[in-house]
Amino acid sequence: MPLHHPLYEISAVGGSQRRLLEFPVSSFAWSSDSRQILFVSAYEDPEHASADVIKGTKIPLSAIYVLNLRTGEQKRLTSFGRNCSGAWSPDGTQLALSFGTEQSSDIYAVDLAGKRMRRLTDSRTINTRPAWSPNGKQIAYISISPASAENSSAGVFIIDATGPIRGGLATGQPTALHGLLMGNYFCCRRAAV
Repeated sequence: MPLHHPLYEISAVGGSQRRLLEFPVSSFAWSSDSRQILFVSAYEDPEHASADVIKGTKIPLSAIYVLNLRTGEQKRLTSFGRNCSGAWSPDGTQLALSFGTEQSSDIYAVDLAGKRMRRLTDSRTINTRPAWSPNGKQIAYISISPASAENSSAGVFIIDATGPIRGGLATGQPTALHGLLMGNYFCCRRAAV
């Protein structure tokens, strides 16, 4: 399966490795207390083992999960979709997730204690790769227009992660940023108004 790899755990000081899951993942993120891992995988997609997926001519649908490293319990947090990614809040109590279709995806905040999911964006763009601010009050994400590659545009935006919420969506417009995004870290300045 293209871009999906086994997930192993090994001590930073050496030792034997331990495979955490019996199926491949496309991305993962540790919780701040190192007790859980958020991961993205296509292993439950009925088409994940089809010839087209294995040849790389078709991308399987993925979902976002959380794995408890102490118990081995895993929970699926989203339905199947495209543009799946996620990040832990700095205090480990929430997740920022992105998922949707090939043409659009949105950013969601999930409260792990109450297991409540709130939609933070609602647009016709691909909103993906959420990253929390160090204080946990904002989420940065990449937004890509779904136009053809030569006409598409992308930008980094930030949105309030805590509300207030009206009709299920965070109020206010995302703020555009200019800068460089590297993994879950970005160096930027706010766009001039």
